[in-house]
Amino acid sequence: MTLKIAAAYVRVSTDDQLEYSPDSQLKIIREHAKRDGYVIPELFSQV
Repeated sequence: MTLKIAAAYVRVSTDDQLEYSPDSQLKIIREHAKRDGYVIPELFSQV
């Protein structure tokens, strides 16, 4: 089996997007990655 590595890009550009918090976005991205056989190895954050 080949290891498939992916990256997640999480961004909130306005206060109107609070329902899409960085944590909720990352959770959804990780779920999709796992379902599709990808690994997101590390988290880098810029505040």
